[in-house]
Amino acid sequence: MVNAIRRSRQAQRAGAEALHRTAGEPAAVRETPAQADKQTVDPQKSTRGARSRQATRQKLIAAALKVFSRKGWDATAIGDITEEADVGRGSFYNHFKTKDEIAMQVFELHANDLALINDMIGAREADTATAIAYIQKVFLVKAVEDPIWGWFVIHATNGMPEMSRVFMQRGKRAIVRGVEQGRFSVSSVDTAMRIILAALLATMRAFLEQPPAARAVNETIECLLRILGVDAAEARTLSQKKLPPYVTRQFSKQLS
Repeated sequence: MVNAIRRSRQAQRAGAEALHRTAGEPAAVRETPAQADKQTVDPQKSTRGARSRQATRQKLIAAALKVFSRKGWDATAIGDITEEADVGRGSFYNHFKTKDEIAMQVFELHANDLALINDMIGAREADTATAIAYIQKVFLVKAVEDPIWGWFVIHATNGMPEMSRVFMQRGKRAIVRGVEQGRFSVSSVDTAMRIILAALLATMRAFLEQPPAARAVNETIECLLRILGVDAAEARTLSQKKLPPYVTRQFSKQLS
């Protein structure tokens, strides 16, 4: 009886294998419909997952900007950022390895905004003195109209030397162009740019701590142009020029 059952089972297996070979598949690897369904990736679920990950990343970046602007880079802990973003600490490490990495991401996003405007001004304005007057005005006005960004720049340039180097490099290139055009006269490009950057950051802080007087932005730009060797009358005229429409349009987009 046992032998008969064993022979029956062997026959069933042999028949199944023959059927699979006829279909061109080895019996051992043929999948059932249920197994095939499990291995199929739902594209909608995949897209939703990607959107969710991107949303979490953006929440962390926005939270880091707010916390850095309040506490400064040195005093901020990763837990401060995740608490502000209302996400778990593990979510932070899914996107960033360190506090430095997210700080650079925040800086690059906002520095790119300014870089776009600066490059646009540089390309449109043949006179470097006019271009620098516009760029300085954008820098100061943005700090007043976007205080979170303004405080972030102040704290970050103190806590992260790389950020100061970015501003220094771009500013020095502009000063060199002005010297080559005969518009500026400075004994040291490095020293002039260090003074200008320090003055801009100190002025930004003053504006953020107390709303500036109506003429404060123009007066600051006039003084900074004088550092570069522009004569008093022209420095005043340049400082009072309104930002051209192509700048204000782009500026408004970035503040919205």
